[in-house]
Amino acid sequence: EVKNLAKATAKATEDITSQLETIRVAAGQVGESVSVVGESFTTMREIVEEVAGSVSEQGNSLETVTGFANDAAESVEGIIETLDKIAASAGQMVQKVEEMGRGG
Repeated sequence: EVKNLAKATAKATEDITSQLETIRVAAGQVGESVSVVGESFTTMREIVEEVAGSVSEQGNSLETVTGFANDAAESVEGIIETLDKIAASAGQMVQKVEEMGRGG
């Protein structure tokens, strides 16, 4: 009976050792998986940061273009005002020439 008990104890010890090794391997695989997931999140964060940077740059470019467009619109308004003044002066000159042609 002692022999049987010793055999059963040895078998149980082997089973426990085998199960512990399986748990260690599984824990190592979980650790590796967690590491891969962490790396994936890091990569995703970097991509999101790049996209955000690009969007920000596009926003800045849009603001610059908008500023140039506003400057151009102001310049056009200034040109129109100048042309209106020139047209008014030309009209006055024509009127004076006509008056001079009529004698007075």
